[in-house]
Amino acid sequence: MYPDEAPNTVNNFIHLAEQNFYNYTYINKIVPGYFIQGGDPIGNGYGFPGYFIKSECKYNGVSNNINLTKGVIAMARSSTFNTEGSQFFILTEDARQLNGQYSAFGKVISGIEVIDAMETIELDNTYGPKQPIKIKEIIVDTKGYPYPEPIVIGT
Repeated sequence: MYPDEAPNTVNNFIHLAEQNFYNYTYINKIVPGYFIQGGDPIGNGYGFPGYFIKSECKYNGVSNNINLTKGVIAMARSSTFNTEGSQFFILTEDARQLNGQYSAFGKVISGIEVIDAMETIELDNTYGPKQPIKIKEIIVDTKGYPYPEPIVIGT
């Protein structure tokens, strides 16, 4: 993760993981050749943790220099900034055209083949998996460093 580029986003992700929020949340969208999206507690693309955080990206006035390339993890949001909650996406290909528009905060360092394999799953007409896919657990090794709770901006 990149706390120097997106500190509150990293804090949020770690906080949710440590609270077991992500346990059994859904992979709710798979766009082959683009991304997979997860972290939705409902499974319909509208689930969130009950709050929002600020978009930490250039187009929202925050210096975040992470290029959106394969394996990068960024927060999903609605069509407006500052609507990030728990949902995130992992790029399956480079998407530099999105640089500066999303709060990128991490990168897959091992296991990308699991993400790649998800692109072969049968999808419905809204890119949702026909059979539910759930995240069993997200564990973040903070190496003992204490990350604060995220600063929230709305509910």
